[in-house]
Amino acid sequence: MHLHASADRGAQIFQSAGPQTIYGREVLHDEPFPQEELRIALDGFVEPPGLGSARDKLANRGVVVLVAPRGDGASTAALHLLVEHHETDADQAVDHQPAWQRLANEAGPRLLTADWATPNAHRIPRRPDTGYLLDLTAEEEDIKTEFRRALVRLGRELRGLRSCLAVVVTPDQWGEVKQDPELDSITAQLKPPDPVRLAQRHIEFVHRRRDRLRRLQDAQVALTSHMRPRVAAAIAAVLAIADEAEVAPGLNAVLEWPDYLAARFDTEVDPKQRALLWSLAVLDGAPKRVIFNAARTLMGQVNLKTDHATTLAGPDLSSHLRKLEAAVSEELVSLNAVRPGLSPVVLGHIWREYDDLRDVMLDWLLTIGGPNGAAAHHGGQVVRALFVLARQDPNAQVLRLLGSRIEQGKRLALIVDLLHETAIEGEIARAARDLLLDWAKGNDEKLHEVVARVCGGRFGHVLPERALVRLKWLFTRTQPKSRRHAADAIRSLLVHDAGLDVAVLNTVVDWLRSGHQAGLPAFAQTMTITEQSLPCIRALLDPLHDPDGGVSTALVEGWSLLLSATPQDQSEQLQALRSWFDAADNGHLPVDRVTAVLQAAAGASLGDSSTVKLLLQARDLEQERRSSTETGLITWLFDHINTFNRTPRHDAPPVAAPPADEFPR
Repeated sequence: MHLHASADRGAQIFQSAGPQTIYGREVLHDEPFPQEELRIALDGFVEPPGLGSARDKLANRGVVVLVAPRGDGASTAALHLLVEHHETDADQAVDHQPAWQRLANEAGPRLLTADWATPNAHRIPRRPDTGYLLDLTAEEEDIKTEFRRALVRLGRELRGLRSCLAVVVTPDQWGEVKQDPELDSITAQLKPPDPVRLAQRHIEFVHRRRDRLRRLQDAQVALTSHMRPRVAAAIAAVLAIADEAEVAPGLNAVLEWPDYLAARFDTEVDPKQRALLWSLAVLDGAPKRVIFNAARTLMGQVNLKTDHATTLAGPDLSSHLRKLEAAVSEELVSLNAVRPGLSPVVLGHIWREYDDLRDVMLDWLLTIGGPNGAAAHHGGQVVRALFVLARQDPNAQVLRLLGSRIEQGKRLALIVDLLHETAIEGEIARAARDLLLDWAKGNDEKLHEVVARVCGGRFGHVLPERALVRLKWLFTRTQPKSRRHAADAIRSLLVHDAGLDVAVLNTVVDWLRSGHQAGLPAFAQTMTITEQSLPCIRALLDPLHDPDGGVSTALVEGWSLLLSATPQDQSEQLQALRSWFDAADNGHLPVDRVTAVLQAAAGASLGDSSTVKLLLQARDLEQERRSSTETGLITWLFDHINTFNRTPRHDAPPVAAPPADEFPR
């Protein structure tokens, strides 16, 4: 597919091996690091094995690729290198602020947002005297050889600008490059830092409590050699901040309450008590009645029946809760009030240790979190529980199992909320994005709706290009519902951000211009006016919403391409056109704006007889009824038709809509 940009837009589209980029967003977004991240990377930093090699390669090559498993501290090491690379004694002499305060602005290192269809080195910024960090550990696309070699060339360019780039990847993404001298010259394998030294550094320099280093001697048994840096840092925080009486519980919380798990799961207990523990783990802080009803639902799902006589003779609900060491306050029940962070620990333990009950747990969560479920008014807690379970498996087994339940029509909204949480960042972001793409390419309408709702929500707002790749697939599906859901998502992106609307709209127009099969349904469905879509279209036509005319220009080109297209089935074109005529006649859209856009669009393609035919056919949708807007437009067309060359002019540049102050009144 050949991609290009309209000359009058001044934008550029880069095309790599994968799908197209978002129109006009040729450079990745970058932003400064938060002060807290800079502080940890400087004051709390302990050099990991392998950093010396990384330091040399960054200095000599302008780029270094840090290879380490997720959670081993590679991003912190990369940030430390970038600061180290640019900080000089002169910088520190000018301003006596701590470095992490001084660098948390435009002059400090920059974090790149990898919002692209596929990794493309052309899109990495190249400002002088700037250090960039690109974290690819959540990248779902393969990191191809072409991109790797482009990084080597980019490093030479950045060195000339006194800039540099640190890239973070996992071992499975980067692979072995020892046999390739060029790639080996920018690659550094990192090991995690020593957890004891890291904890000591955090106590002394991050928390400024050198007087509490003695506590580290007693806690070193908890600091194992394979411990992740974040856990060592959390232990340090407890040792530095907690009062003496709170140190032991604090360490237990960080280490995920091993004694409590052993006491609750090492021996056989009353099934009712175990069901209550499941409910507490999911609905911590909920009313006692909600906890009980959720437990009863679970017992019903596993066919555990209790007769009234047994219940009458047994302990009451409060006794069961006391045995679980839950706090009960004004009818609210909580595990976390006694042991902070215990409820997700219990959930994770159940998921890992009771493999044959995983389907039961998922079905139970979807049941109690549904509209008529025991926890119908606690849906947020059910979603958080699903998120805890999803994090247990980076291969997205939980998400896939939930996907199979969507196909059965179960609790779509809960699963959408879960994907909102998982697809943007974190340990399972890569798997979640992969799953959304797989679902978009499939043929299940319910899964298509999930994809559309996720892509039109926070995922699309943060990573619009990745969202558009998935929505583009939905427009190639034959199911009308799937296309309508995708159009809803596009409109959500259009109205979310004034700076994003032109880019998204032009991307859709470019699909149409390039002849991609998604182009016509995408533009037609997005432009079709319904009660739900009317506010978006009205906003797009509002000159106050479009001060530089970029939206109007995109609308004109899109309509021009749509009017001149000749698919076998023109129903989507006709429906979109008819809806604009009706909305204008009913006063829902300003007649002058609708007329001006469609006149400019029709004028750009008048040489193609299909434009006139389509406009004439539009009346057939309403028993030959013509709206006044339609009549005016057709009259205008026939008044001007003889001034145009009838020869098709497919390569003619698009005609821009007139400025807002030139629209006819």
